[in-house]
Amino acid sequence: MSNNLEIKESLTKIGLHSLIHSIWCWSLQDQNLLKTSLSTLCTLTANNKLGINAMSQPSISASTSNANSFNASSNSLSSQSSSSSLNLLSTIIKSLQKSFINQQLKSSFIIQKYAFSILTNCAQSNECKNLIWKSNLIQDFTQIDFQLIKLNSIKFNFKLEKLWLYFLVSLSFSQDGQQFFIKVDTNLLAIVIKFLDPMLFCQQNDFQQQQIFLIQYLALLILRNLSFNQANKSKLVSNSDYVNTIIEYLNRNKSEKFHLLSLSALDSLLYDFQKSKVILKNFNCLKYLVELHEHYQLEQNRTQTQNKILQTINNLIKILNE
Repeated sequence: MSNNLEIKESLTKIGLHSLIHSIWCWSLQDQNLLKTSLSTLCTLTANNKLGINAMSQPSISASTSNANSFNASSNSLSSQSSSSSLNLLSTIIKSLQKSFINQQLKSSFIIQKYAFSILTNCAQSNECKNLIWKSNLIQDFTQIDFQLIKLNSIKFNFKLEKLWLYFLVSLSFSQDGQQFFIKVDTNLLAIVIKFLDPMLFCQQNDFQQQQIFLIQYLALLILRNLSFNQANKSKLVSNSDYVNTIIEYLNRNKSEKFHLLSLSALDSLLYDFQKSKVILKNFNCLKYLVELHEHYQLEQNRTQTQNKILQTINNLIKILNE
């Protein structure tokens, strides 16, 4: 099935997702079956629009079986509407939310790992995204305890945080997803920005440095993607934390990957939006751009990426000086 769209579509048409839905209650009791079911759905929904759309479609027989068995085996998280409980995606989201409460269970990370992959695949569909919004799943992300992370950063493996950010990155590539960050849940943007706070990860070992780099890259990628939405620009440039974070990652001590994302965000904010030019000047953006330009000019044998960075810096300086 992997990398074969024809087989994926055929399995979707004969109802593989409905079969998995009908045995969901047993999957929750058997880790091997749970892992197999979720990994199968990951493959089925990867680059398969038909499979993705099927995840949000009602399956009455499956949902009836699931509802009875699921309630018998565990406490329900909250009452859901009958329409949301009739599809496999909502069933997976409810199981994912339950896993946040029971982190000590061995099955919790299995559910989290594969469920987020499925959600990331399904983020391509508007119907699936609507189910995600209505499920209040995003509120679980806004409950992250940063004080706990800061106090115990040397012990953290950041597995769940990475899963969250990969999922949110997938949402941030769509227009409606970009607007959700700004209009629907104001805490969401603040939480993403918090991951880029240099004081958050004050203690780290060599392995964690790589994990933290990835977390910060994903968070900055989300901020960059949000700048592509014309309707978001006014609120973004008016958010001092957002602008300060973007500019902070122009620091010459940061990686080229961070420089590219920050420069791309600034370029997008300035495009066809005159107000951003005045605001960015007030944040002393030109100073950081000039310093970064000098840093890359000193490179003797510049790479293609470094030349691209220099070209973008020159364009931004020109725009801000107009």
